Parts: sequence; C-alpha cells; structure tokens
Amino acid sequence: MKNIDILKKSMAIAALVLTGMAAPQARASGVITYLFTSPSGLLGTSATFNTGTQALLATGYNCGSLCASSPNASYSGSLTPLFDNTATSGSPATGAPASSDGLGIANNTISGAQNGTGYSRQEIPNTEFIQLNFTTILANYTVTSIVFQMTDIVTSWSLYTSSTAGKLQGGGTQLVSDSKIVGGNGSIVTAYTLSPTSSSDDLISVVAGTNCDVVLNSVTVNYSGITTQGTVPEPAMLLLTGLALLGLGGIIKKTRKNA
Repeated sequence: MKNIDILKKSMAIAALVLTGMAAPQARASGVITYLFTSPSGLLGTSATFNTGTQALLATGYNCGSLCASSPNASYSGSLTPLFDNTATSGSPATGAPASSDGLGIANNTISGAQNGTGYSRQEIPNTEFIQLNFTTILANYTVTSIVFQMTDIVTSWSLYTSSTAGKLQGGGTQLVSDSKIVGGNGSIVTAYTLSPTSSSDDLISVVAGTNCDVVLNSVTVNYSGITTQGTVPEPAMLLLTGLALLGLGGIIKKTRKNA
C-alpha cells in the first residue's frame, strides 16, 4: 500500500511538471526587428520575412488608381509582386545607396543617382500598397509599439490599419494622413510609432502620398512579454520533466520487485 501511495504522488508530480510546460510562461520584454534584407530582389505577390523569432507576412496590392480615394474598397483580387531593394540584390537595385534598402513594389521603378552614378530601385507608389500581417505577432506577444521606418520620401506616406486582407481601411483607421512636416524646418517624418489597441490593428498597410514614392526600410516590434509558450520547451522545463519521469520509473521498478 505504501508503494502505491508513493507511485500516485510521483505520477501527480510528473503531471504537474508536464502541465507547467504547456501553460503560458511569463517572459521578459524584447524587440523584434525586420530589416527586409532577405529574401531579396524580385519576390512573389506575398513574401514571409523571418527574424528567427517570429515571421511577418507582406502582401502587395494594386488599387488601379489613387489608393487613398477608395480606402474601404477590396483589392484582394488585385495582387502585385513585391521587390526587396538591397545593394546586392542585382539589377536594377545595384548601385543604390544602403539608405534606400527596403521593401517596394516590383513594377514601380524609380531612378536616382549617387556620386554621379545612376541607379534604379522599386518603390511603393500611391496607387499600390503593401499590407503587413501582424495577427500571429499580436497573438503571441504583448506588443507595446510597432515602429515603421521609411526612406526615399519625397512628400508623404500613409499607414492604414485593417481587419480585412486586401483593404486599406477595412474596419481600422488611417494613422498617418501626411507624414511631411509642413511647419518648422520642413523636414520629413521618416518613422511612425503605432501602439496597437485592438484586433483592427492586425493588418497594417503602407502606401505613398500624392506625388510620392517610398520604400519600407524596416519594422520594429517592441513587446513587454510573451503570451504563449510556443512549440519548444525551455531547457529548465525539460530537465524537471526528465527528473520527474526518471524518478517515476525507479519507483515503478521498485514496486514491481516488491509485488
């Protein structure tokens, strides 16, 4: 009877340890940065960028006309290829300055020059947009802010939140109507920080303003904790589980001998 009681207690301990592995674990704060450097060059209509921590899906859409004029329209059937501009992604990006690196639309070629050398790159116009899917990130992390860094801005650019794929403003809001500072020294805003507050923030689109083309240089996600355990158990949890199961096996063996 004593051995049976010990066996029951050991099984209960092992069950508690295994339950702890499956339960959400509190984690420290951190930062996830997407630099859009790989994959590079000509991409498909959708591309996944992975930092090794969390993947981010980007999709290109063609509005056919000025996107801002019909932000609630659905463009889900009008996909357009993406292009990741890097200094090493080959023609036509070769020769472009590193400050121009980032994600653009493949069929929108903009020419430039640096140190007397001409080059071209693919940028986001005002008739097409890139939509980023943050659904999984917002589900797995307690996100405090998302920072969008732009480059090659002539006049302005806009951000829209949406709850519907293929819509600029499908249940969300327009965050930046004109990113150029019209007062002061006339400098251009190159970054915008979004603090997600609802599920309508999970799809975020980038589009250029009037008479402008831009490049999405990077996206930085700041979080205060991780809300899910994930698929890989922590080493400490594996060690505890192993010890519990080892002890359980020894007790079972001893019980059988005394039976």
